Amino acid sequence: MSHDEYVAALVEREIAYANEVVAAQLHPEPEADPMSAHLPLIVAVVLIVSVSTTLASLGAVVFF
Repeated sequence: MSHDEYVAALVEREIAYANEVVAAQLHPEPEADPMSAHLPLIVAVVLIVSVSTTLASLGAVVFF
């Protein structure tokens, strides 16, 4: 391999790497949201608490 072939291969490798970097910047991988796994549990707890609070306040108005 001559010096010119070596330099050409090196330039091609650097161009390929630069293209990969640009592609990664243009189309980043979405990051996983740590709260999304707990979202159904959070919604269930909020619903249970709000319904029980509403029923308790209605019961207090009706029975007292």
